Amino acid sequence: MRCRIVTIVMTWWVVLAGVLDIAPHTIAAAVRVLDGPPVIGDAGAGPVVYWQDRTANNRLVHFLRVDLANPNYEVTTIMDPHPGLMPAEYLVDPTKGTDVTTVLRNPLALANENNVVAAINTNAFRYGWNTVDFGKSSWVAGKPIMTFGLVVQDGVQRSQKQDARIPLWIDNNNRAHVGHPGPDDQVKQAVANWEAGTDGWPLQNGQVAATSTTRYLRTLAGTDQTGRWLYLLATGSTEAGGTQITLPEAAALMLARGSYNAINFDGGGSSTMLLDNGVNGALRAVEDPSYLRPLPVMLAVRAVPEPSALAGFGLAVFGLTARRRNGLKNGGGMSSVQVSQLAQFTSFK
Repeated sequence: MRCRIVTIVMTWWVVLAGVLDIAPHTIAAAVRVLDGPPVIGDAGAGPVVYWQDRTANNRLVHFLRVDLANPNYEVTTIMDPHPGLMPAEYLVDPTKGTDVTTVLRNPLALANENNVVAAINTNAFRYGWNTVDFGKSSWVAGKPIMTFGLVVQDGVQRSQKQDARIPLWIDNNNRAHVGHPGPDDQVKQAVANWEAGTDGWPLQNGQVAATSTTRYLRTLAGTDQTGRWLYLLATGSTEAGGTQITLPEAAALMLARGSYNAINFDGGGSSTMLLDNGVNGALRAVEDPSYLRPLPVMLAVRAVPEPSALAGFGLAVFGLTARRRNGLKNGGGMSSVQVSQLAQFTSFK
């Protein structure tokens, strides 16, 4: 199959004073752009591949497939590291089934801070429950919001589960799952669907379960029966000229491309897929990039740099990339107050 390789080269400089002069460490992170869908289960197509596809009714959609068994890439949840600025009484609201406040971010800015090569939107969200305090105006970057459903970022729970909202989650062995994790499951990353019922879980155990005939802008994610392959589908938003499709159409196409289970994320103006365009390591939206709705959380793919070691010493060293400015673990880039706020979100096994 003809293809072109979109490549970023990330250089990792060895920083250790007083030791040997060591050459830079580099890796190539590539999203392979295909002319059509890859053969199901064919790892030779590439670890991260993108293609444009068509539904049975000839409606355009965008696809990404990720090989979770490839050690050079990982799927991660990305979310602003800073909790929002709502009053404390809104940080935890068990009656509403959500426990986290964050802020909306420009998707490109959020993705660039995390060195990702591709990303899609995920959980639904809204402003604070007190509309007098927080209003219900346009979605703008910096606005404090609440997310719906489970969010786990690098093993840390950022939003609690809601029984009606089905999550897609990645375990510590880099296998994907759809459904609520059990108490003994090791959850590394997780995001949740848009709504309850079959429209929220349109492809269930190899069967198209969705029945809604409403055409809408969609974002879906699914996995095969083994959990090795992750499939991401997006149409793009209304403002960006995205294609409106029904959930049965979307589920049927996910099934045809290799998914066994798939969930439906927030859609409409939130439907977003970002892809590296190979120009100076920059990302772009797959549809018109002139409009991108600010989002609170995304599911992303990033390259994993190989560990470097000093010859003769066997010491691992750390690298810095041009785009990484804020660490997401250990409160990187956060004040002591913000770290304290995040501490209430218990570590998720």
